[in-house]
Amino acid sequence: MGGWLRGRRRLGMPPPYAVWLLLLVAAPLAAEQSWYQAEVIIFARDGEYRNAEQWPAAPTLPDSTNARLLQPLDHPDPTLRQIPPEQQQLTEVWQRLRRSRGFKPLLHLAWQQPGLAREAAVSVALPATAADGSAIPLLGQITLSLSRYHHLDADIAYQLPWADPEWYRLQGALRMRSGELHYLDHPLFGLLAKVVPIAPPSP
Repeated sequence: MGGWLRGRRRLGMPPPYAVWLLLLVAAPLAAEQSWYQAEVIIFARDGEYRNAEQWPAAPTLPDSTNARLLQPLDHPDPTLRQIPPEQQQLTEVWQRLRRSRGFKPLLHLAWQQPGLAREAAVSVALPATAADGSAIPLLGQITLSLSRYHHLDADIAYQLPWADPEWYRLQGALRMRSGELHYLDHPLFGLLAKVVPIAPPSP
């Protein structure tokens, strides 16, 4: 028995107790999950409404069948739980857009989620109504995933106030760094996004 163990060490193979120790140390590391706060603002270009006929309407609309709406703050599952307004980081950006003449903010979303690979990431469905009950002229979903960088995939359709039933579609992807503001653009509307790391939520 002793000779067999010594032979394993000579071949560069760890003895059984070393394997057990490595598994014991690695277990809590594997259990740790990185978490992030994601924040998105979708806005329209006010000055471009009259030029909408220059841009083709979308022949199809986003499929959000597998997307999920954000959860309320008290939801037991912390995945895709909404971030309260006092913890949002793009509030001042929203206010500047509201005060500007060329842009109209449409939707402001902020949520927490774990850093998941693209194949495991959960898509966020855009809500049909705002907090005040007013209709939001948007359809679609946003998906945030993690590899070496954060990756945001957006598939969003926007309906102009007087273009019913025409919809205009923005499909795009961003490679993002934590803490930086990024954007996706369409001639009629656009999206601003930011991701920052946060502590894992309490169980």
